[in-house]
Amino acid sequence: MRRHCPGVSRPLVLATLAALGLAARAADTPPNGAEIFHDYCSVCHGDRGDGRSRARGSFFPPPRDFTTDETAAELSRSRMVFSVTYGRPNTAMAPWGGRLNGDEIEAVVDYVRTTFMKSATASVPDRTGGGGSFEEESLKDGEFDPLYMEKEMPHGLLANVEWGKLFYDENCAVCHGEKGDGKGPRAYFILPKPRDYRHPAARHELNRPRLFQAIAEGSHGSEMPGWNKVLTHQEIAHVSEYIFQAFILPDEPGTAARNE
Repeated sequence: MRRHCPGVSRPLVLATLAALGLAARAADTPPNGAEIFHDYCSVCHGDRGDGRSRARGSFFPPPRDFTTDETAAELSRSRMVFSVTYGRPNTAMAPWGGRLNGDEIEAVVDYVRTTFMKSATASVPDRTGGGGSFEEESLKDGEFDPLYMEKEMPHGLLANVEWGKLFYDENCAVCHGEKGDGKGPRAYFILPKPRDYRHPAARHELNRPRLFQAIAEGSHGSEMPGWNKVLTHQEIAHVSEYIFQAFILPDEPGTAARNE
């Protein structure tokens, strides 16, 4: 006598097995960068990667035009992987690391570079990039290197967090906000907006050396001044450490800094 499970039809079983087989094959199939771009990116960047989408007028700044020589010169592969993963502060570019895995992010970046960024390179560049910028240090094969965020303060400096907090509250919070979210009282009048230290990109980019450099030298094209004409290296280290501990490190950014 042939046995069967009551209430379960043979066609349903076969359909289920077929679906499982398709899922298994799909898992073994490399991600399709063109499909990912169409599904997630073209609504803002346009079907041709030139930023001329119907949503363009809703964004300031507008979506990136990948077809220009300027973009090709500016965007390394590793920076693009970083941006897709963690987003871009003060833009409509959201972090996609929670929706796409590392292989999918690399696939769509390579599709953009080989399809739209013709002057960047005719082939897919080495995964680790080049040029010595923070992206090349912190990114490898599309993955973030936790050791990047553990780098010590430049010049072997040790910092006083309490001193840094006092200076930040008196001089930096007016733009960057008491919570480090870039929403200080003056932020409304500033373009580009002050850095939001709580943004995912900032929290994966701004280690101690990067903070020290940004505070010391300022940011070209913004209202962020270079403080190295006013503060000593030691004082810059104090402020950098406070920002790092108060806004970059905590699981809940904006919590009080810890004394080490």
